[in-house]
Amino acid sequence: MTPLGDVTEAVAITWLEEQLGNTSEEFDAAITQRKQEQEYNDSLTAFVNNGGNFEPVVEVVEPEVVEEQQD
Repeated sequence: MTPLGDVTEAVAITWLEEQLGNTSEEFDAAITQRKQEQEYNDSLTAFVNNGGNFEPVVEVVEPEVVEEQQD
């Protein structure tokens, strides 16, 4: 076991690399892929069948109300 005072940034990075097994390029590729998937999902529109007329579902986002706490 390594004493905490002996843990340098290089030692910590080595430990992480050994546990994760991925290179920074693989992480970058995974992040890029996830962003592309999210952009694609965000571009999709849901439709409902309204008597043979397909209409987009309009999502209403209610603002979050933050209530003040009374002391």
